[in-house]
Amino acid sequence: MGFFEVPASALRRARLADELPVETPAVFEQLSGQVLALPDPAGLTAEQRLGALQAAARLQTMLEAYQTQVAGVCDAQQDSRVFAAGTTGSMVAALTGQNRAVGSAIVGRARDLRGMPHVADAYRAGEITGRHVHLLCRAAGQSAAVRGVGGGPGRGGGGDRTGRTGPGPRGVGCAGPPGGPG
Repeated sequence: MGFFEVPASALRRARLADELPVETPAVFEQLSGQVLALPDPAGLTAEQRLGALQAAARLQTMLEAYQTQVAGVCDAQQDSRVFAAGTTGSMVAALTGQNRAVGSAIVGRARDLRGMPHVADAYRAGEITGRHVHLLCRAAGQSAAVRGVGGGPGRGGGGDRTGRTGPGPRGVGCAGPPGGPG
């Protein structure tokens, strides 16, 4: 493959995204307008820039949590099968412009959060980041393995259909953060 060639898998995801019957709720247009109307950082005081950084990070986390929640509902409702879009991870990857591993990690995180409702609530509120969710998931999986809850090596839990191997309560695994560390 040459330097400027697009991998076949990326082309497949782009075709899939174009073929899916996407209907965006109106609230996202309103939200986009509000984001574009945010003040120019150069016109803010130093204290306002600090507040803007903090508020933007919290909103980013809240949107990431919402995206994870939507991916989880898509997975639970088997939307990818309804639209013949492959796996839910592949469908999420196509719709978000990410690679399949990232799409699968988003779906994996949503599955993990099904058994951790308090963590899911804190994530949606922007009180903890995706990295925190990943670490809590890992800790929950490790404590479950020590207690003998869930799967794990030697317990018939060598991984699920997503390839995640971290055992945990009620099937909680340890999907990595969608955007990598951070």
